[in-house]
Amino acid sequence: MPRQKRIHGCLLRPRGHPYSVLLAYPPQLNPEGTETYFALVNARRPVDAVGMAQTMAADANFNEWEDEDDPEAARLKCAGLFAPLLLIDGHHYDLLVYP
Repeated sequence: MPRQKRIHGCLLRPRGHPYSVLLAYPPQLNPEGTETYFALVNARRPVDAVGMAQTMAADANFNEWEDEDDPEAARLKCAGLFAPLLLIDGHHYDLLVYP
């Protein structure tokens, strides 16, 4: 069993189950189709893990999608454009690759 973390005597438990998610960037941000976004998330269900990863990807790239009229709607629209390619059970740090 993995060692659990404590801060000020309180036991910390991540919410949900760990997942690793690989997303493809939308064509608007990735004309060559080779760019991906990899996220490590904790979620209750696999579908929630994909949604969390899409939101993280949108937040990381939001400056590309800012809309003066409704920035929150633009961010949500951006999140939905990241296509899921792979969902793996657990956090796979060994798959993180930085150029």
